[in-house]
Amino acid sequence: MSKKWFVVTCKPKQENVALRSIRTLSSSIKIFLPTIRYIKLKENKKKELVHEALFPGYIFANFSLHEYYKQIDYAYGVRAILRVGSDFASLTDQGIQKIRQQTNEEDILEIIEPEIQTGDSVWVVEGPIAGTEAIIKKVCNGKERALVLLKFLGQDLEVTVDLKKILLKKP
Repeated sequence: MSKKWFVVTCKPKQENVALRSIRTLSSSIKIFLPTIRYIKLKENKKKELVHEALFPGYIFANFSLHEYYKQIDYAYGVRAILRVGSDFASLTDQGIQKIRQQTNEEDILEIIEPEIQTGDSVWVVEGPIAGTEAIIKKVCNGKERALVLLKFLGQDLEVTVDLKKILLKKP
């Protein structure tokens, strides 16, 4: 049978356990666990370097379903091989490659935030306007908040956003 990239769901915070467990099954199984490393501003205003799974609870494994289904489905740290209806969720090689292009050679996407400045393009990642693209108009309040310009319902709006809730958009 042919190999495909399958989505493997993991038990909470068990992505690395599942990865190591699956690796012991066969050297022919390829595994991809993309991670993200970023600086998070904690409530006490101290910055913390965070390294976690890019897709929490999921890893990608390239294998023959017919040959390795039971072994992977029952591996330590694995919850199940993801299904969509009666089919198993899979990705193409091109889909995996697109994700890999965003990461470094260690499969890490690094978003180590540089100082955000006026004119920078950002994504709002938390709160009621999460998922919105905006432009920094002004960094204020001791560099803890920023005034951003965004389009909402066809109008330009200026909104103040906590810097912990935005990410600098890559050029």
